[in-house]
Amino acid sequence: MKKRKSSGLINLCFVLTIVSFPLMFFWTQPLSAQEKAKGPAEKILKVGTTLPLSGPAAAWGLPMTRLMDFFAEDTNARGGLKIGKEVYKISTVYYDNKGSPSEAAACATKLVHDDKIQYLIGGVIAATGMAELPVTQPAKVVTTSCWWGKGILGPDKLFSFRQTISQNEIAPAI
Repeated sequence: MKKRKSSGLINLCFVLTIVSFPLMFFWTQPLSAQEKAKGPAEKILKVGTTLPLSGPAAAWGLPMTRLMDFFAEDTNARGGLKIGKEVYKISTVYYDNKGSPSEAAACATKLVHDDKIQYLIGGVIAATGMAELPVTQPAKVVTTSCWWGKGILGPDKLFSFRQTISQNEIAPAI
């Protein structure tokens, strides 16, 4: 029996994160020609993240920033993102957490308090994601993550969601 490499699981998380962005297109309603003609949307939906943009884990973080920018540019070119009756332009903000939990917490604090984000796309490193939750949860910032652990979900984390299932949920099926 071959021993599996842990990078396969990391690659799966990355692919699932990339897949989740296009799904946002299907969860929203397309704008009608009349809505597009109204001009630019006045409301801004700020989407932020802290990712390893330098160091050994930068290969995971850099593609995520490109994906976020593409999603924002494409959505904005189509007239914005319609949520209910409101139309929003997407604005992306991201900071380099260098793969460090303390950097991730500092970056999350800046995103929440200075940049006033409403949505945080979590990275792929559990330790950095766990460091962000004490900042995002009290501020009611919706946080999605591609990592898992015992502390990601719970009654005290009403604004935390994960994009994958955990090994505890996979194991009984295997």
